[in-house]
Amino acid sequence: VEPLNVCINCLKKINYKKYTSHPRRIQKGIYQAFDLDEYFSHYKIAKLNKGNFRDANSAPINMYSKDFKLTSKETRAKKSYKCEECGINMSEKKHQKYCHTHHVDGDKSNNSSSNLQVLCIGCHAKQPVHKHVKNNPDYRKFMARTNGSAFRW
Repeated sequence: VEPLNVCINCLKKINYKKYTSHPRRIQKGIYQAFDLDEYFSHYKIAKLNKGNFRDANSAPINMYSKDFKLTSKETRAKKSYKCEECGINMSEKKHQKYCHTHHVDGDKSNNSSSNLQVLCIGCHAKQPVHKHVKNNPDYRKFMARTNGSAFRW
């Protein structure tokens, strides 16, 4: 038996105990003190959408769909090439290469609009399990131009 830790993205998504409005120090405490019994006392099991849970037999291979490039382009255009984390505007053609489409739940095959988030390459690299984005040459160029913080082009 392995311990099951709560997902930080899930805490953000449901804003458990107003997670997103607290400083990192308090967020860390909420994460570390997470208790399933307490959670289920607030969120009744019957209200959970059990259709989204997958097992080894029903889970798809975690690969991008054939139409992901088009879906990504449409998603970024719909959000005006603006990072949903830091707010940087990447709508100029020469800056669009720094604009990424992130799968919030980590499932590359899940292209539902609620699972896609538009992020600058800097914010994308900060997402859980996305340190590999820092290996992209565009990341280094972006960070050099921004000095690691949001700015206006």
